[in-house]
Amino acid sequence: MKKQLTLFILIFLVMFSCSNDDKERLKNQLTFSYRANEGLANDIKSQNDTLVDILGKFGYEKELKIRNITNETLKHTQHLKDTLLFICGGRDWETGSILNPDEVRLVSSYIFNSKEGSQLKENINRVPEFIKTYNPNFYYIANDAKDFKEFSNDPNQKDKTFRDLFFENNNLIGCLNAIAYLEVEIVLAENKFLNSLMIKELSKKSVKEQK
Repeated sequence: MKKQLTLFILIFLVMFSCSNDDKERLKNQLTFSYRANEGLANDIKSQNDTLVDILGKFGYEKELKIRNITNETLKHTQHLKDTLLFICGGRDWETGSILNPDEVRLVSSYIFNSKEGSQLKENINRVPEFIKTYNPNFYYIANDAKDFKEFSNDPNQKDKTFRDLFFENNNLIGCLNAIAYLEVEIVLAENKFLNSLMIKELSKKSVKEQK
C-alpha cells in the first residue's frame, strides 16, 4: 500500500508549487476526492460488517476484537475531521459546502499543537498493530518519510514525520481528504485481515470435504 500512500503525498507536494488556477482545480478535485474517500470507507466498512457476522459464527472471538479497534480509531478520525471543520467555520447551511477550504493556519495549529494531533500516527496504526500480532509482515499505515524509499534519500523530505508529510502547510480540504484517505486505509487493512480469516475457514472446510 506504500505506493498509493506515496502518490497521495506527492499530490500534496505538487499542490503547493502550482499556479493559482491550478490550485483552484486541485482544490475542487480534493473536494471530490474527500467525498469519494468517505463513501469508499463506508462501503468497505459495510463489507467488513458482513464478514464479522459470518466469522462470528465460526468462533473467531479473539480475532474479531479488531472490529472494536477499528470503530474506536474511526471515532477519533471523525472527531478530528469535525473539529477541523468547526474551527475553520464549518459548512454553509444551505449548500453543505465547506466555508473555508483554503484555511491553513488554524488547521496546522490544531494538528501540530493538540493532543489529538500528536497521537494521530499512533491512532492510525492501531489496526495494523493488532493485525501484526497474527501477521508480523503486515504493513503500517502511518509512516515517516524515512520509511518510504521515494523519500528516504530526498534531503528535502527524508526527515519529515508522518504529520509533516500529510499535514504540513496543508489547507482544510487537503487535510480532510488526507484523513478520509487514511480512513480508507484503516478499513481496507481490516478487510484484508477478515478476508484472510475467511480464506482460512474455507480451507479448513475444503480439507474436511476431501476426507
